[in-house]
Amino acid sequence: MHYSSLYDHVLSELEFGRTENGISLLVGMLDMAEMQSGAARQASAQLQGHALHRMLLEDPLLADAQKRPSNPVHRLNMLGQNTVADEVSSTGRRLFAATRAMAFTRALRHRREHAERKLFRAWRSGQKIWLIVDPGCEIMASMDALDTSNIVISDEISLRQLSASTEMPDAQFDLILAPHLPDLLTTRALRQWTARICRHLSATGEFAMSALLPRHPGAGWRRACFHWEPKCHAEQDLAHMAATGLNTHSYQDETGCIAWVEMRRA
Repeated sequence: MHYSSLYDHVLSELEFGRTENGISLLVGMLDMAEMQSGAARQASAQLQGHALHRMLLEDPLLADAQKRPSNPVHRLNMLGQNTVADEVSSTGRRLFAATRAMAFTRALRHRREHAERKLFRAWRSGQKIWLIVDPGCEIMASMDALDTSNIVISDEISLRQLSASTEMPDAQFDLILAPHLPDLLTTRALRQWTARICRHLSATGEFAMSALLPRHPGAGWRRACFHWEPKCHAEQDLAHMAATGLNTHSYQDETGCIAWVEMRRA
């Protein structure tokens, strides 16, 4: 399929200042391509060579993703920003506002905010916490003012590379929080790690993690524009992660992009 004429239409919408409409059209178009075998690669390749792509790069979020193709954590942090630098063009500002309003980008911000609420609630209660998160994640920056003496922090990227014989923290935790770990692991590997991690739950402890859902809204845009290929997991797969003796509760966020799973001792 030739996407050039469709991209021409999106470009016209952006040039006439109908930015939100243009971005919505583009996201819908790329999501449709994502659902067709082989179409996503074709749509992405044709977008790279189209004038629309050059305009999209005025959005500082997308421009930064191009510069840091292997750093999804930095992109997640960019999504948390509410303002842009003074030198960003008026087109870039409109694009930034439109892409931040997308279901996918809202979902990522909601995930961070939900994880922070869980973390701070447990911290205020004096619970012992194991936080599994990349050191560059924005959640870490929000902890700067906290006394972290009751928090053990593990780098999720290093953790997933550990062998089965690697020692885990020698402690029991009231909250084990790994909001982004499923992005890095296949379903099989995630099930294995979940079993190991849950051994460290206290008698009343909770293990919480979240995952992007397959074919979530904005999946095609994420692939074609953001160049990010996280592992995605169906909610029913997450719900069956729990080891024997654990109760599981799973739920989707309001955007339909992310599912959370919480596991507790029965």
